[in-house]
Amino acid sequence: MVGADVGARLALTLIQVPVGVVIGLVGGPYFPYLMRKQQRMGEI
Repeated sequence: MVGADVGARLALTLIQVPVGVVIGLVGGPYFPYLMRKQQRMGEI
């Protein structure tokens, strides 16, 4: 969470980017990856 906050502040210094946007951009692709990984393991 701290890393996302720092990244949001450093990425665009002219425009304040909310931390939720940064987390969404990182976590959005990561969530389907976890779902596919779990499905291959046969846990679903």
